[in-house]
Amino acid sequence: MLRLAQIQLHARVSVLVEGNWRGEHAAAWLPILAETGARAVQICCVADPAEAARRFAARSRHAGHLDAQLAVERAGSGVQAAPFLAVPGERIVYRSDGTDDYGRVRDAIGTWLARVEGTGRL
Repeated sequence: MLRLAQIQLHARVSVLVEGNWRGEHAAAWLPILAETGARAVQICCVADPAEAARRFAARSRHAGHLDAQLAVERAGSGVQAAPFLAVPGERIVYRSDGTDDYGRVRDAIGTWLARVEGTGRL
């Protein structure tokens, strides 16, 4: 995903890269953002730990995801949102646990886009 994003950003094409990013991934993103001049916005999705555990237990995915083992590991772990990556750019938290947060996040992204629109780079 990083290589594809890098290619698109060099071609001056905006990208959205979704994933379960962790702190160690920042080291890979920093040179891509620097060499392309791209601007980043990070959206961290969070929910109450009990709600996240309920959703995790209720979902059904391909066995290759090892959800049965992960459910045991996550039980009672008080899973919290991963911290943002240490890269420059806007940071937005989205609460998906029943609150009406979508409109606030949509507006925050719109405000961010309006700020960077004149630069020719998103």
